[in-house]
Amino acid sequence: MISEDKDTKICKKCGRKLPLDKFGVNRNYTRCVCKECFNEGMREKRLQQRIADSLETYHKDKSMKIQRKFKI
Repeated sequence: MISEDKDTKICKKCGRKLPLDKFGVNRNYTRCVCKECFNEGMREKRLQQRIADSLETYHKDKSMKIQRKFKI
């Protein structure tokens, strides 16, 4: 949603009025969500995917890590 002055846009997720450079661009259009909200959403999506794949529990459990010994 571009405001009247064509230099700012309102983010659909957070509702803030920001300049157009704070929004990502896909091919020929400007996203409706600001970069901060988009990145936050992607982080949450990746975390949920890791939990679904059981990777997050693997990395939290100390007993699952391999103890490596290197030659000196």
